This record gives sequence, structure tokens and C-alpha cells, in this order.
Amino acid sequence: MEDAKRKLQSVLVSCAEFYTRLVAELHALDQHLQSGLQKPGTERQAAIRFSLHMCLVALGDTARYTQKVSPSSQSRRGHHHDWSIAQQFYQRALEFLPSNGKVYNQLALLAISQRQVLTSVYLYARSLACERPFSSRENFVHAVHRGKATNAALRIRCRSIAEVQTHVAALFLSCLDIVLTGIEQDRWHTTTDVTLSGLKYFLGACTSTLLARKQLDLASIQKGLDQIVCLLIFALHHVLESAT
Repeated sequence: MEDAKRKLQSVLVSCAEFYTRLVAELHALDQHLQSGLQKPGTERQAAIRFSLHMCLVALGDTARYTQKVSPSSQSRRGHHHDWSIAQQFYQRALEFLPSNGKVYNQLALLAISQRQVLTSVYLYARSLACERPFSSRENFVHAVHRGKATNAALRIRCRSIAEVQTHVAALFLSCLDIVLTGIEQDRWHTTTDVTLSGLKYFLGACTSTLLARKQLDLASIQKGLDQIVCLLIFALHHVLESAT
């Protein structure tokens, strides 16, 4: 077993080296075409940028697999993987082809690994809403179901704003779960009322913190609210499509 792991690690290192060299060569060629030193051919340049995109996705996958089989991850329980390298490669890939839903799916996998439930649901939705969607609807619904609040957690019992934000996200996912699955529709009004109350409590706590000139992670709050708004739009389209 250990021998197989070592061989796999060796293969992953070779893959990373190969794709890194290829990305450097493709990037240099892309820059050369853009500089005007050579008459740019639209089709050729598009092909180069698509190749760059695919190579960066491959590097992201390689980095993700490397973390899973790294010696440190096997040596002790509770080890926290470093997914930042894989995440950077996927995000760079999107710069060349933002319409590829598969990349959002891969980013959603990383978000799940980091227990960022709302972010994973948002990214799965992005993967489905792309021009080139990735068929991850089952993953999307499963992530929503996993993230929803339990029946025993329908009251705000949190102390910090970060805890309240996490709880409001879980309540929102409970509403989204009902919309997507049609299950527990009898709980719809109760769940939405609690969610709206939780959101009001959360925004009030944020306002009080700002007025008291205390530190507040505005970037995280904005990100979470943006994701909720985008998911609301996605859910609305789902309802409209189901009705036709």
C-alpha cells in the first residue's frame, strides 16, 4: 500500500512538472500573439487560451490529489489540508474560460472540504448556470440538504456575528431545500419566518457592531449575502422552469 502511494506521488509530481512547463510555453505564445509581433489569428489564439485553461484545470486537479495523498495528511488525524494551491489554479483557469461549469464544480469540492457549505452550494449553482454547464445537479441538491438547519436548530442561539451568519446561511439552505425537493412543504411558512427573523437579527447585530466601532469582517459578510442573493435568483429560475 505504501509503495503504491509513493508511486502515485511520483506520478503527480511528474504531471505537475509537465503541465507547469506547458503552461509557461503556452502563456509565452499567447503573449507573443497579443504583442503584435505576429499577426494574431483569432482561431489560433482562442485555441491557445483554451489549452491554457485546460492545463490550469489539470494543475488544480493535480494539486488537489497531491494534498489527499501527502504524507502529512496520512500521518495524523485532524490534519488540515492546504487547498489554496489547487484553488489558485482553478481561479486562474476561469480567467481564460469563465463559462466552463466543471471548474466551479471543482471549486465547490474544495469548499466542501473546508466546510464552507454556503459557498459550495453557490459554486454548484454556478456550475449549473454556466454557458457550458457541468451536470452536478445531484451534488447541488445534496450540498443544500447537508447544509440546512436541523429542526432543533431553528432558533438563534449563537453569540458571535460569525456564528449568527453561519446559522442564517443554514436557515436559508433549509428554505432552498424545500424549494428544490418539494419535501416538508408544510414547514415552508415556519422556516421562512424563522429565516427572515434570523436575517433581521444578523443585520441588526452587524449595524450595532459598526456603530460601536468594533471590528467586523465586512468582506465575509458581503460575500455571504451576495451568495444568498445569487442563489435566490437561481431558485426563482428553477421555480419558473418547473411551472412551464
